[in-house]
Amino acid sequence: MNIGTRHGRSPRVGFAIALLGATLVAGPARAGEGGETKRLAVLDLVGQRIEEGIAATLTELVINEASKLAGYQVIGKREIATMIDLETEKQMMGCAEDVSCVAEIAGALGVDEILTGGIGRLGEIYLVSLKLIDQHNASVVARSQRKLKGGEEMFITAAESMIKEIFHGVKPATEMIAAAKPEPSPAIEPAPAQASGQRQVTDAEARL
Repeated sequence: MNIGTRHGRSPRVGFAIALLGATLVAGPARAGEGGETKRLAVLDLVGQRIEEGIAATLTELVINEASKLAGYQVIGKREIATMIDLETEKQMMGCAEDVSCVAEIAGALGVDEILTGGIGRLGEIYLVSLKLIDQHNASVVARSQRKLKGGEEMFITAAESMIKEIFHGVKPATEMIAAAKPEPSPAIEPAPAQASGQRQVTDAEARL
């Protein structure tokens, strides 16, 4: 089947995915296959009717929060950019709303899951959405949405809470490290010293 016409994509987008797969075919196997670590790619959030730079800033906040998760190796735009050229990246991002297409991107990148989403604005309200796509079954496994109004700090809070909601039950790496540390052994108090000149009583003498 022609990859360029699947799921209604343009041939250019299909070619970008095929080229990405060819570029990475010699790379290492996914760390998640052994059950120890999953690889997660975070795509740039798509911005609509918002100030310049907000989508990029929120994307970095999401990457930062996801990087704190235990059992996940996270890659973002910087890492992806080292794997593909700029034109291929632009074409690849053109299918970010197509779940099956995103799953193919994940497979080409050698990751188990992809986190994608967007941010828009209606009046004074920012609308943020994230969705987690599983590469193996090409399906959305978790979603999170927020309506935000306030100062810039609201984006920090939103990124933290949305990652916790999507990865519910996954502990931060810092908690896992703390739990793995062995508890200190209880201190053993030395036996009291005998007074000078005092003879130890033997068992035989004690029975008399």
